[in-house]
Amino acid sequence: MSDLKVELETICERLGLSQVPDTLEALATPVLRGHHIGLLAGTGSGKGALAGLAALENCDPEDEGIQMLALVADLDRGRRLATAVQRVTAPQGIRVSFMAGDGSGGSGSLPSAAVLVGRPSDILPSVRSGRTSLADLRLLVIDGVADMRELGEWESVEPVLETLPPESRKIAISDRADPEFTDLLERQLPRARRWPEELLPVAVDLEKGTATHGEVGAVLCALVPGAGFAEALERCVAHAERAGCSQFDVICGTDRRASRVAADLAISGRAADPDGRRVRVALRGGGDTAVLLDGLPLRLDAFASSFEGDGPRYAIVEPRFALQLDIMLQRSGRRMGTLPGAAMARETDAIRQYRKWLHEEAAHGDFLSELLVLEPLFQEIGAVRLAAVLSRILRGRSEGTGIVRPWADVEEALTGARNVQPRGTRSAWTRLYFGVGRRDEAKPGDLVGAITGETGIAGAQIGKVEIMGNFSLVDIDSQVADDVISRLDGVTIRGRSVPVRIDRNT
Repeated sequence: MSDLKVELETICERLGLSQVPDTLEALATPVLRGHHIGLLAGTGSGKGALAGLAALENCDPEDEGIQMLALVADLDRGRRLATAVQRVTAPQGIRVSFMAGDGSGGSGSLPSAAVLVGRPSDILPSVRSGRTSLADLRLLVIDGVADMRELGEWESVEPVLETLPPESRKIAISDRADPEFTDLLERQLPRARRWPEELLPVAVDLEKGTATHGEVGAVLCALVPGAGFAEALERCVAHAERAGCSQFDVICGTDRRASRVAADLAISGRAADPDGRRVRVALRGGGDTAVLLDGLPLRLDAFASSFEGDGPRYAIVEPRFALQLDIMLQRSGRRMGTLPGAAMARETDAIRQYRKWLHEEAAHGDFLSELLVLEPLFQEIGAVRLAAVLSRILRGRSEGTGIVRPWADVEEALTGARNVQPRGTRSAWTRLYFGVGRRDEAKPGDLVGAITGETGIAGAQIGKVEIMGNFSLVDIDSQVADDVISRLDGVTIRGRSVPVRIDRNT
């Protein structure tokens, strides 16, 4: 057994992983050789193990100063990443510090550690003031590139990048190959090792996105918290039964898990036959065998083999694993569908903002008096259910705030309703994508001039203009955004025909 294989297995053992993830196996050698990395991966991919290996390679416990900086989009992601890196590096004496800031942007010194994890907006003030130096930095990890714009963190990333030593290595991670991520790869990491190679080729066509080759059908996904697994499982079985299937197989990660799944099915009145990690249920139809994957394997070979053959295919994962599930499905040549009534189709920007707001409220303040008021209800209702009730009340009473309102598209996905009209008014600004950027020598004046010249709208109806590597983003008054698209799509700017559309991440 090679030394590298032993090291990777040791890292996985420290993290409680049963096998070496594809992510770690594919990128271990490039990390050890000091290459830049561009990684498309979500929660559940093993990226924490990769960050741990990178920390072992780049950090010396005897040296002072920050040697590895990990910028994260949100506190939950940061806490998980910091915990994973600490578990991997603790035996070597490498200290990891997680900056769980309160969003106040204070300018105090950052914690002293070899590895620092935090949001860009919490870290940047101390770096700018000179209280914290990145002169010794050897590695920068950016985890959550696609989310940083949505959560208001991207503005703080660019200034941090400008302060890095030129020899420092970079690992950029995103769960979506959106224009922000691909532009970062092209500008900052043009020679980076990109993985998965089939989804992140050297040149990405932003108009076509990342293609999935040889699609063989959709996998219907149920996104549920752990407590809702039994209900989602029954919905999947019932869906397969209506499709005329003769058998329903559940593939589990362990024999013990298979026994629990068999018990859930038995409670629902279905005769389940566990066979190792596979649980079989006979259905009344005479057609194909339906297959459900319980959980998310760390390796593509185990994932793809679960869905071989014909018939309906299902997956049940927690919401935070949904994007990694989508990546695995693309790699296996399939696409993700939504199981009616048992899945949240997507997390909207409003939900992300709502969660960020709750995070920041929880980061400071004295909640003792509130806990005393609610304590009798913890036993009667349960803390999780009580939190859901309070959130529903909060969102329903927050007219006009624009952040904690109910969201029709989410309610539609959860209830199976159709034609639910959005509540509230349309956002004042709509962000438009223009297929021209710095590489075309485009400037804000070129875009503003084209917009006003072709449409006749007032300059006050044009908001923020951002010029990226090969595209630009412009905020337009929502009342005229559709007219701007219809009049400018295909117009010539800087000598090229420019596509114009609503930004996909808006």
